[in-house]
Parts: sequence; C-alpha cells; structure tokens
Amino acid sequence: SGLALALQLARGGVRVTVVDKRASEAAWREAYEGGGSLLTPANLLWAQKLGIQAQLRAAPGCEVVSDWIGLSNPTCVTNGKVNQRGGSAYENDEADEVDPASETGFLRRTLFDKKNYSDAACTYLSLNQNCIEECLLTELKRLEGTAQILWGHAFEGIDGPGDGDLGHEEGDGESVVCSRVREVAGPPGPTARITSRFLAGCDGRRSAVRRECFNKDRAEGFEWKEHKGVMLHMMCECRLKWDLERRPYRLEQKSLNGYGPTVGGGAAMPVPGEDKSLYRLSVNAPFTMWASQIDGIESPPPLSLLQKQLKPKLPRGTELADPAWSKYYRMNHFISSRFRHGRCFLVGEAAHAHPPVGILPMNACIEDTHNLAWKLALALALAPETDPDCPLLESYDAERRPQAEEVKRGIAGYFSDLMQVSSFKSVSSHTTALLGVSRSTHSPFLLPLALSALFLNQLLQTKKKKK
Repeated sequence: SGLALALQLARGGVRVTVVDKRASEAAWREAYEGGGSLLTPANLLWAQKLGIQAQLRAAPGCEVVSDWIGLSNPTCVTNGKVNQRGGSAYENDEADEVDPASETGFLRRTLFDKKNYSDAACTYLSLNQNCIEECLLTELKRLEGTAQILWGHAFEGIDGPGDGDLGHEEGDGESVVCSRVREVAGPPGPTARITSRFLAGCDGRRSAVRRECFNKDRAEGFEWKEHKGVMLHMMCECRLKWDLERRPYRLEQKSLNGYGPTVGGGAAMPVPGEDKSLYRLSVNAPFTMWASQIDGIESPPPLSLLQKQLKPKLPRGTELADPAWSKYYRMNHFISSRFRHGRCFLVGEAAHAHPPVGILPMNACIEDTHNLAWKLALALALAPETDPDCPLLESYDAERRPQAEEVKRGIAGYFSDLMQVSSFKSVSSHTTALLGVSRSTHSPFLLPLALSALFLNQLLQTKKKKK
C-alpha cells in the first residue's frame, strides 16, 4: 500500500518520501511471502489510470479470469474424491452464454453503458502480488525528482510541542508533521528528521505509526480492535503432484467414509506463474495446536505436518514438494477505531488487518490508497494551509472504515456459509476465491463425534424401517 499511495501522490505532483526498513531493493524482493493473487475489475481500472495495466497483463503467468461463470464455485474434493465440479472461471468456455435478461446480463449491460466496460476489460486478473509491487516500484523510480525511497530506515516517532498535537508550526508558519527515522543497519546512531505536511502509516499490522501517533495518550478513545478466531490454520505455497486439472479446489474431510459431518477442510488455489504445478494450500492445524500462540511457535509448519493434515482430503497418491514458504494464521481481524488523527493517516494493514484468505484484503488495501491519494493531492493543491479536520480529509475515515468492517463481515459470512451448505452456489460472489477455506467446525472436538453417532443412529433406524 505504501508504494501504491506514493506513486499516486507523485503522479499528482506531490513530493513524497517512502521510509522502508529493508536494506535495499534486493532485500525487499527477498522478503516477499504470499500476498494476494487476484485483482478485481475495479482495481484493474485503478491500474489503468496509473499506467501499469499493460505491464500487469504482460507479467509472466498472468491469467485473465472471468467472474461471470463460477468463480465462487470451486470444485469440491471430499475425502480425496471429486464429488462436485465447480464453475468454469478458469476456462471461460461459457462466457458468451449468459442470458441478457438475467441479473448477470443486466450487470454486464450496465457496465458497458456507463463505464464502456466490455467483457474483455471487466475481468479479474490472476497474478502474484509481487508483480504488482514490482510495477509500482518501477514507475515510482521514474519519478525520482518527486519521490524518494529511504531504504534501511525505520520510523521511530514524531516530534511535537506536546502530547496529542500531531502537527505544529515551523518558522514560516506552516503546519507540519516532524517524523524521526533512524538507520536500521549498524550500531545505533543519531536519528534523522523528516518534515512533511502529512504522514501516512502503510507499515502493516505491527505499524509503528499507529503505535506512536494513534495511542491513547494522543488519540482519546483509540482502540486497535481484535476480532478473534478460534481455529489455527496453516498455509503454504508448494508444488502439487496430482492428476487433477489446474483449477481452484475446495477440500473437505468427512467422517463415516464421506457420509458423516465435515471434520476438516482446506483449499487448493493455483498460483499465477509459469509453473503450472504450483498451488497455494490452506488447511486446519491439528486440534491439539489450537490453543498455541502463533508468536510462540518458533518455526513455520513443516512439510510433513502439512502433508499429514492434507492427506485425508487429497486424492490418493498426491504429493507436496518444494515448499516456497509456509506459515500459521488464525481467522483474526484487527480494525482500527479511527483511520485518521490530525495529519496522520493509517492505510492498508496498518488500519485493518485480515486473515490471508482470498482477494478481499489485498484489494481493500489498494482501494484505501486510491481513496486517500486524490484527497491529499487536492487538499495540498487547492489550499496549502488545509485544516486536517476539513470534510474532504475526514471523509477518508468515514468511507474506508465501514468498508473494512464489510471485509470482515464478508469473510466471516463466507466461512459461515461453508459450514451451513454443501454447495458454494449460495456464497456471495464478492468473497470469491478464498485461499484459506476451511470447513472444520468451530465447536469442540466432541461435537463432530456426537454428530457422527447421531447420524449413524438415524441411518440404522432408517434401515430397520425399510425392513
């Protein structure tokens, strides 16, 4: 989100300084792990405005994915057997067969009339998040006179005349924010001072800007709300050796040889790229680990544990190989009680952090930057002495915080639907392609056993009545 915001501001003629604690571009690339993989049609339009859509479409392994047919209906694999074929979003073989009088047909026609959006343009783009970031960095480097990146520096805090005052006047009478940054490498040295009109924290869920500028001493009543999940999940990116065609899969494990209730689940999502055997897999961790603190687990989940948890859900003979990365996560959501305080703003995961499951978190971060960038640029261009409490800047919090809540509800509703229905067809299309799908119940371990016993008892009673 930092690169996206910086590029949009620099394109508008605003001087921008990006502070990144990684030592260099090479270190920044090495730190990449996971991230989103599906760009929405709305954010494709954003990429077009920034002039990077052509580069994104030309990225290695980039795929155009139609959402009109079955993107929210991946193929279901139960106990290793394909029992429900999903939609054809990765095939696009039915894209021209939509009834013009249907809801989908109406939406297509409306988009074409109002946005000049044809089917070719109104698609999802499947590509790695690092491709998006590379394009943003390349474009930002071309604006060297307007934008600069301080590699190897970390934000430490702000200087001000008193607590709660995030902006003060310099000698020329301008209201500014004075940020302190220090060099990360080497022994502790003196801190540098950066003076700016506004400060945007795009530094993730452990945001130093949020910690220093939005704490309760400065922002009265501020809260970093945590909405806790129960289950512990595992995610990895690896090669999948199996005979199934390349498409998204929903994985589930049912008791009683597939006829009982669901006791475990996961998902397999193709990773965009030239290697067509590369998948992103998600599965629930063993029940005995659910009480563990993720920060207390020293190492990422090993391949052997992932294989053990996925084995009952995958077809016989499937092998996992060459994991690029793996990690634990919970279905926890964190949402800041305010996205703006004075001249400081929170953007992306610094403002709202969600589980790494699907297209919503990444696309919501991009939408944050698009919402804030033009408002900052306009405020600076029209009135250099803009009051930070002006309605234009205040609208960022008013518009984006409800959207963060909607993302939380969307993901929670998606998982609720998974546990209540046997088909993906009832799941809302705006929460499609979740990567960490898990249909395991949130109830205690004894509940699946009790349900299995109840189901078996009913089955025996039915057989007796038939006799």
